[in-house]
Amino acid sequence: MVKLKGPIMSLEAHGSIGKILTFSERGSGSQTRKYTKPIKAPSAKQRAQRRLTEFLVAQWQNMTEIQKDVYEDAAKATGKQISGYHYFLSVAQKDLLTNTGMLAYWHCNVIDANRVLDLSGQGHHATLKPTPPGDAPILAASRSSRFSNALSFDGVNDYAEAPNEIIPASSDFFLEAWIYCNGEKAGDTDRRACAFGSASFVVTTQGVLFRVNPDTGNLRVTIANGTTSKDMILIYDIVTTNKQKWYHVGVTYDHSETKAYPILNGVRQAGQVIAYANTSLKFRLGHSNNLHDQESYWYGKVDEVCIYNRLLSAAEIYTRYNFAIKKT
Repeated sequence: MVKLKGPIMSLEAHGSIGKILTFSERGSGSQTRKYTKPIKAPSAKQRAQRRLTEFLVAQWQNMTEIQKDVYEDAAKATGKQISGYHYFLSVAQKDLLTNTGMLAYWHCNVIDANRVLDLSGQGHHATLKPTPPGDAPILAASRSSRFSNALSFDGVNDYAEAPNEIIPASSDFFLEAWIYCNGEKAGDTDRRACAFGSASFVVTTQGVLFRVNPDTGNLRVTIANGTTSKDMILIYDIVTTNKQKWYHVGVTYDHSETKAYPILNGVRQAGQVIAYANTSLKFRLGHSNNLHDQESYWYGKVDEVCIYNRLLSAAEIYTRYNFAIKKT
């Protein structure tokens, strides 16, 4: 709706045109018109969609020219005036698994029907446990307005559980999350931020998890394949000195090299050799699969958890991290 005083193109015109544009009367002797666009904070859902778009931009920026040419050719074949970049963004959002390899993305910005929604399109929504809404993880402020919300865990019995078979057997994979440790609780032995695995998670079982050992305070990623396990330290002393900070953690597994590369704050670390074949294991936020071990529940927050069925290059991982730490 137009709400103006004075003819719309005159020097005396001032007011607003709908909800988009407002402007003032030109000051005497001034050649400047003042335009003001209303500022409206994006919703949690909108912020999640923006993060998803950032993932796609990071992927495009780190594609090879050959990979980009595939989308350039497809864009030309449409007969429309569209670049390969914009064609990629369009088709990727319609089918994230085919075009990006995304298996799951829990943005943790909203809780819908006692679930944390998976935005990958694969339907791996994580159900809050044990008895929501009163006794289950809750939403809390994340590391910045860019992230909006995160899942907060009380360290007693809270977790969220996704369905089986997220990661295919014998494949490459990439797993990342943002985590925040509140510190130590009395009687702590091993706090687990997010994991997929079986039983109590010892060498004779299989799985991958991020965990903190309060005895040493070290945050680490652990991979076990049924025979061997690799325990890779990411941060030293997260319980006392480095507690109450947000960290970007991850691991990318190269099946052809049988090597796992841990990730800390966007930087891929030295790899560790371990032959790993994924099985149909449940994925949990805030715990692994031994629910009887109360001291293994996460005490802190978890946010922005992603799983892919491909390797992400060191450059793409760092680009994603840089997008995440930008100021809103």
